[in-house]
Amino acid sequence: MLVPVRQATMITLSTTLTFSGHDVPFDEITRLVGVRPTRLRRRAEFPNPALGADQWAFRTQGTYPIPEDGAEAGREWSYPDVMTQLRHIQSLVGDRAEQVGAWCRAHDVRALFQVVIQADTEELPMMTLPSDFVSFACALGASVDFDVYVNVAEPAQE
Repeated sequence: MLVPVRQATMITLSTTLTFSGHDVPFDEITRLVGVRPTRLRRRAEFPNPALGADQWAFRTQGTYPIPEDGAEAGREWSYPDVMTQLRHIQSLVGDRAEQVGAWCRAHDVRALFQVVIQADTEELPMMTLPSDFVSFACALGASVDFDVYVNVAEPAQE
């Protein structure tokens, strides 16, 4: 007899720092930010270039299984924290935030942090932005966007 294997409940977190504008000098942003982008996209690559913009992006992502009973092998288990990924990006930029923000203002470039959460559960991770991170985002002139997608399976009918 085959025993059905239950698929683990999963949660995926991604955070992206994007700089966008027209005729964005990608090499300058890379030098200023101090990290290589994970994605570059020119305005001409958009389906409708009139609505697009040049985009320099650095993305982090992690997918985590969530134990059914909230514990794994007798250990306490906690959801991954959104700030862990945002702090990673913050640490890469470091004390250059004011300099990067001034450059963005001078070149009409917009900065955006995007947090995307995809979950197979309604039990979502904590989403708190501490004041020091808010100050960091402000120094960059960055907005912060949260996109949350919950895909909870319907209970099986017996």
